[in-house]
Amino acid sequence: MSSNYELKTFDLKASNYENLYKRISKNLLWIARKHNYPRGSNTFIDTYGNYCLLIKADLKNQSLNISINHQSYLLSGKFFLYIPPLQIVKWEINSNYLEWEMFVFRKENNTFPDFTSVYEYEYINLTEVEQISQLFKNKFKVIYTFDNNLKNLIAIKIKESIDSYFNQPESLNLIAKKIGISNSQQTKIFKKEFLLTPVEYRNKLRIFEAMYVLLNENVDLNITQAAFNSGFNDLSRFNKQFKKVTNTTPSKYLFK
Repeated sequence: MSSNYELKTFDLKASNYENLYKRISKNLLWIARKHNYPRGSNTFIDTYGNYCLLIKADLKNQSLNISINHQSYLLSGKFFLYIPPLQIVKWEINSNYLEWEMFVFRKENNTFPDFTSVYEYEYINLTEVEQISQLFKNKFKVIYTFDNNLKNLIAIKIKESIDSYFNQPESLNLIAKKIGISNSQQTKIFKKEFLLTPVEYRNKLRIFEAMYVLLNENVDLNITQAAFNSGFNDLSRFNKQFKKVTNTTPSKYLFK
């Protein structure tokens, strides 16, 4: 897997995967991932907050079945896969090894699609988020689009509230009270729609935000500052949650 990007990089290895990270610009992160899966295994790619993924892959002789709820599509060959915020995409893999590239960026306006979609492969050398926006407008050819599976308006309202206050001390109980439901109802409604409890979602969002900041070599933050800025008031709890979500420690993500 190759790239023309020349900015600072670092390599992160775990027991079953290896990631190569490059901060291309302030708002655009590039990750090359090599993953060893047991044949026939399933995994999930999910997005949080207002983060999007644009995945670029060449499966060669392999195939990959992706699904959202009961809708599925079989991928093969070269393609781009765009995943908007708060999507949980199931991957069913028919090989022991898979590698791909992905661009991570924030969806800060309406220039990006709201639906998970598969696009024809194009050779691109991206350096800014604006280029991705232009690709969606002028160049990308859609192969397949998933329906928007977010149907429960109360669950969406809970999610929007967590997104707005995830790094602040506002409790989830208060969010439920503002919406007019009990905390147990909030948990049940949210988990049915997003397959996570509100607590799990908020923790993952906080960790993803901390990871994104730590990877930014232009931001002079240490791990403690990143933890507190993302909403944790206890460093040991932050380290525990970070390891749970990323399978490694926060220090691995420092671009220092």
